[in-house]
Amino acid sequence: MSTAEYSVRGAVAAITFNNPPMNTLAHALRVDVLGCVQKAIDDPAIEALVLIGGGRAFCAGAEIREFNTPAGVEYPNSR
Repeated sequence: MSTAEYSVRGAVAAITFNNPPMNTLAHALRVDVLGCVQKAIDDPAIEALVLIGGGRAFCAGAEIREFNTPAGVEYPNSR
């Protein structure tokens, strides 16, 4: 299951974070968001991009379970 959902309405692409419960910026979410951003960039019909937090939070920040692990700094990272 993807941790980011991509949708389009007209010329606007939306990326919804789907990494419950708090949409932390875990490596899987960073990879999925980057893929969605690239998809929007590659589509000449897209004029705007919106980031949306699914569930109860937009984004709680870094994934603390990844601190001091390779996943915490692996590309793409949030630094």
